[in-house]
Amino acid sequence: MSNFIQNNKKNWGEVVTSWSLLLFCLGIFYTLLAPKSEKAQYLPIEATLQIGSQTINLEVADEISEQLKGLKHRPKLEADQGIYFSFEKHQELTFWMKDVIVPLDIVFLDNNQVVKIVSSAEPCQEEICLLYKSWGNGAIELKANMANSLGIKVGDKIKIKYQQLGKTQIDN
Repeated sequence: MSNFIQNNKKNWGEVVTSWSLLLFCLGIFYTLLAPKSEKAQYLPIEATLQIGSQTINLEVADEISEQLKGLKHRPKLEADQGIYFSFEKHQELTFWMKDVIVPLDIVFLDNNQVVKIVSSAEPCQEEICLLYKSWGNGAIELKANMANSLGIKVGDKIKIKYQQLGKTQIDN
């Protein structure tokens, strides 16, 4: 009887070790292959866009890291919110909706003149997403259909007011 107990203790030890090793490997596998939970970026409100009686509070993405993140993973965007992408030079601008959760309007600007409007760009959770392109040096992303609601049209001149150190600087 004591031999039986000794042999079973040895077997149970091997079973526990095997299960522990299996669970450890599954944990590593999940960590490497599971989708990463990324956090949304929330930049400070640094500018406003005034159109008629409507004021849109704008986050300003002027650093590359901020521009790459944009509104990804943002659960919602209010009607009076947006993000302004400011670029130093005139260039081809390319936007996509990868990992963006809500539909957006993309208003492309060149020297603050509207050159193209993408209405209700749809979110994309796939690896390959539509690209939205235009030449310019800025863009504003708004809640879907806001460009139309605000009456923004190609050719319009947009005035963005920066809030810096208690002073307002108008970007014409």
